Amino acid sequence: MPFSAAKLGTVIATAAVAMTSAESLDFKRVHLVDQGPTNFLFRGNMPTNSTGFAYDELMSFLQNRSIGEGNGTVLPADTKLMVLSLNNDFDGDDFKVNKRNET
Repeated sequence: MPFSAAKLGTVIATAAVAMTSAESLDFKRVHLVDQGPTNFLFRGNMPTNSTGFAYDELMSFLQNRSIGEGNGTVLPADTKLMVLSLNNDFDGDDFKVNKRNET
């Protein structure tokens, strides 16, 4: 069954699952799970690097995966990113900082 969302426009959801806090974003672990006309669902590990959230690197990885695993689909320039983290407080300082900023 294809992924769909109610008229949200272009949304990319990344489910981040990291086993240890020492991991950083890894292209080998980023994959396109499903796509609809304007929505893409990716999965990957924790989207961080040595300086924090790896936004530019993550967007580059998502673009490459959408082309390679999505039959040549190029992400639109106005792509909106939604990160869904499946991490918890035991997964490192980056998650704790983000959690504090959300409340």
